[in-house]
Amino acid sequence: MRRRDETAAWRENVLEAMLTAVAIVAPAVAGLGAILRPTPRIDLPILLVIGASVALVAIKLARALSFRLRAGLTIATLLAVCLAFTALVGFAVGATAGMVTAIVLAVMLLGGRIALVLLVGTGLAFAAAGAAIHAGWLSPGHADTDPRVATNWVRMGVTFTLLTGCLAVA
Repeated sequence: MRRRDETAAWRENVLEAMLTAVAIVAPAVAGLGAILRPTPRIDLPILLVIGASVALVAIKLARALSFRLRAGLTIATLLAVCLAFTALVGFAVGATAGMVTAIVLAVMLLGGRIALVLLVGTGLAFAAAGAAIHAGWLSPGHADTDPRVATNWVRMGVTFTLLTGCLAVA
């Protein structure tokens, strides 16, 4: 019983550390994303990042919710915004780092089975997005991922570093 209590306390500490890091990093990522991206600076992809930032800070502050609910909401928010961002703009290092962060958090906080479901689901979502783009149903804006634009490298590098830092903190 004591071992189970220690594991639960460890998981809660991991979630709190991650949410604290995200509460600091997410607004920075949203702000840098808006500043460093080509025009238009505010559109649906950046609104998704801003919305996710607000949601993650709200989850951080909602300590009355159960641990599993807060963990699930955190993971779902990260995955949803990263998958939507990928479908809207194409491949992006920050979005991929966010998906990896969400799945690793799922392993640590909710267990391997849930993480496996998320991993398979994310792979299927990539395949579905690729098929939709190939069929012409989706048309990602390539301005955010154009490798010839220097600010894209800076923005993606900063986003990757900040998201990976959040995972390292957790």
